[in-house]
Amino acid sequence: MNKSSDIYVKRKVAKPEPCLICYKPTSTVMFNENFYQQQYKDWFYCCDLHFIDNPSFMKPAYSQEYYHTLELIKELEPQIMRINKNNKSGTWDNWINKYLYNDNNNKTSSKTKDKDQGKEKDENREKDSEKKSEDSEKMTEEQELINKYKNLKLKSDSLKLNNKQYQLNKIMYNQRLTSLMKTLTREQQQSQNKNDCIMTSKSDNSIDDSSYTDPNSIAMSFPKVPSHNPL
Repeated sequence: MNKSSDIYVKRKVAKPEPCLICYKPTSTVMFNENFYQQQYKDWFYCCDLHFIDNPSFMKPAYSQEYYHTLELIKELEPQIMRINKNNKSGTWDNWINKYLYNDNNNKTSSKTKDKDQGKEKDENREKDSEKKSEDSEKMTEEQELINKYKNLKLKSDSLKLNNKQYQLNKIMYNQRLTSLMKTLTREQQQSQNKNDCIMTSKSDNSIDDSSYTDPNSIAMSFPKVPSHNPL
């Protein structure tokens, strides 16, 4: 099956050539290895500036890994937003609860006996220990989610920055493809004409094969007909 591709890979070369757009020298080449039928290649020189944020000319063709990373980030975003919201709104609430909790303990301690007070302190201490353990586990889970989110963001940024594949605009791609087809047709026609001339000369006994001259070369070297009347 013949396949054509409109995906070009950005490459750097040693010798600068004029840019396709602005004609300024550039060492960046956009190369298409499978331009047509997996045997014809295409390339052109282009400044980096012209295909950055310019979808009317070329747009990035990111890898599947990049898009998969974006999906993972999107899945984590609701959890990260909830964590951030709880951390921001919970700071004041936690402080108030802690203040009320301490204040209630002080009032209770002044109205109870020493024995009951010691028992309540032990119970409160145990509850505090359990609560701290639960908070610690929760913070660990939240921090793991945050770290995972940050790493995914760094990965997506790196994949985006290092991308070298770009998709050529459909109109420009078709124009270059049409130009190639015209060139191939012209070459095939010239080759067919040459073969026809050779076959004709071989079938004509009055023409010696060793003295055969390509008609095209004759036409190219034929002198120009004078335009004035001879004397």
